[in-house]
Amino acid sequence: MSQQEGDKSRGHAADSDLIRWKTNAWQDPNMVAWYSGRMVENTGTNYLKNALEIDIIQRFVSGREVIDIGTGTGRAALALLRQGYQVTGIDSSQAMLDETKRLAGGSPINLKLGDIQKLPCADASFDSAVALNVMVHFPNWREALHEWRRVVRPGGRLLFDIHSSSHVRMAYGVDRARWPDALRKTDDPHDFANYMARLD
Repeated sequence: MSQQEGDKSRGHAADSDLIRWKTNAWQDPNMVAWYSGRMVENTGTNYLKNALEIDIIQRFVSGREVIDIGTGTGRAALALLRQGYQVTGIDSSQAMLDETKRLAGGSPINLKLGDIQKLPCADASFDSAVALNVMVHFPNWREALHEWRRVVRPGGRLLFDIHSSSHVRMAYGVDRARWPDALRKTDDPHDFANYMARLD
């Protein structure tokens, strides 16, 4: 095995470890309860984030049948549900799905336990797919996008957020010396916490 092949193999193993760790972190109902409260705090940048993300999703979603991938506590799903969309929420955490169901308060939402890379849905099942605060956690974004596209009908839409090096340059300029230390460390391919800042 060449050095490059070895590095690539180790990268895939490290990616899978990261994905497993992030998935397991949200199985704890106490952590989910904390997160649920944090998501509805309209203070500081959370207020802006909530307003912008939900507004963008409601403006650009197409069709009536929507899948919310990595629904979490249903921040996007519940807003769409209130607008009359038929929503299916997928998450790898039953604790998250339980919280979404509680917050839905009896409104008709279809919730399924599932992997964002192997969605428990047939091809072309939805008019749109949305995913808030999902892609930012997974370095295997190409595979995820391919899977998400599979479940959306031709002409449908994928709406998701991501942080990238473009955002960093917009905020701090092109001179890396002016970037915060944490963001200058992101060239390390083993720095999973900040991998998004390497994407362009």
